[in-house]
Amino acid sequence: RPMLFSADACYSKKNMDLMCISSFHLDPVASLESMQRLKDLAEKYDAELFYSHDPESFPDYLVAPAFYS
Repeated sequence: RPMLFSADACYSKKNMDLMCISSFHLDPVASLESMQRLKDLAEKYDAELFYSHDPESFPDYLVAPAFYS
């Protein structure tokens, strides 16, 4: 299954689910467009989204020595 990393475009699954950005972005419109693009790409390619700043998601991620194939 493809993997899609949100990096700083979307901090958490909750942000994505609510389509709600953090309040400190310089360009909120561009931020929402980026989040929508991530959502669209994940749907189009059936990709699993990984959120870089979401401690609630971390327990679900594999860590070494485990790996994704």
